[in-house]
Amino acid sequence: MNLLKIGMLNTPENRWKDSLSIFDNVTVLRVFEEKEVEGINVVSIKFKKLQWLVKVILNRTKKIRFLNFISVLLILVLRMLCYKKIKIIKTIEYDEIHVSYNDFDESSLLFMLFKPYLKKDVRITRAYKEMRNNYDYLEKCSFLYADRIVFTTEDSKLFIENKYGNIFQNKDVVCGLDEDYRLSSIINNVTYAKKISDEDKKIHAVILAGRVLSNPFDKRSGSRLYYIDLIQELLSYGVVVHLQAKKITDYNGKNPYYDLEKSNDNFIIEHDIDFSSDALKSYNTLSKYDVGILHAHHNNKSSYEFDRINIPNRYYEYEISHVVPIEIKGKNVIMDRMNEQKKALCLDSFKNIKLEQTKDIIWDTPSFSFYINSLYGDTKNEQ
Repeated sequence: MNLLKIGMLNTPENRWKDSLSIFDNVTVLRVFEEKEVEGINVVSIKFKKLQWLVKVILNRTKKIRFLNFISVLLILVLRMLCYKKIKIIKTIEYDEIHVSYNDFDESSLLFMLFKPYLKKDVRITRAYKEMRNNYDYLEKCSFLYADRIVFTTEDSKLFIENKYGNIFQNKDVVCGLDEDYRLSSIINNVTYAKKISDEDKKIHAVILAGRVLSNPFDKRSGSRLYYIDLIQELLSYGVVVHLQAKKITDYNGKNPYYDLEKSNDNFIIEHDIDFSSDALKSYNTLSKYDVGILHAHHNNKSSYEFDRINIPNRYYEYEISHVVPIEIKGKNVIMDRMNEQKKALCLDSFKNIKLEQTKDIIWDTPSFSFYINSLYGDTKNEQ
């Protein structure tokens, strides 16, 4: 059985190795360059200058309802410009179509571009994770034209219904599966380091991030990636804060993170975690901390709804490493639920955190193998 995956594999790409337990071959249709995964074929769509310009315009019109007709015309133009790729897609053999999984990975655009050329008798599964408040014509259409929709939680489904109305009628909707689960062979082989707190009896919090911002008013991410205020708050409570970020951006030539590190010994910037190059070593390194920060909680409310309903990617890194994800009560509906299940720790204030509260946690570590088998395992047995 073969799978056509529309959209990026997304980090960490290696989790898709688990899909080969179900599928003989996975062909990925994507725009961006990614690391290749053994056993998975890749068909990439390269946008040339003219195509790029059309796509830029489409990214604007898709957010305005009364410009839907222009979005449709632009998609038609892109189809004509991608005619060579259409010929290739028509030759691909597949038994299932999987479109996933974010609003930024062009999965909705690619789906709409090539929808007329996909096999008519093959089920289309649309898995979706991150979502934002704004109207998105391509996002809406990706739900309308899919046969099955997968959401991480029921809250995400309700969020989309509130935005677009009853668009899931006569569709199979699956809630409670997250495509962000990690590779099973990694989860099963993690070793754990001794906690730093065992020596100094202080709480050690880690902020794990791909990048952090020195400006709380970023156009796309808002204040989600601006951690300075929260770091200073945690330091005032006596918490030792470790920043593990691949990229720390300046703002107007200034970087408050490095300035803070120079002035406070309890704030430490480290760069010894890289899951893409050595996942097992990175999980071992991460496991030495006590708690993991999920959200920045800056006063800027531009990212409030996003943070309220989306599961942060780092949640699973913390769980696999036995680092307790911590959150403020009422800030994230999913984490409040995890707190009730003892899979996370939600507090009225981070000021109240105690080391003993981190000891009674049930670790939440489902694998990507579980994800892909839940969606397609029965299908394979039927064939």
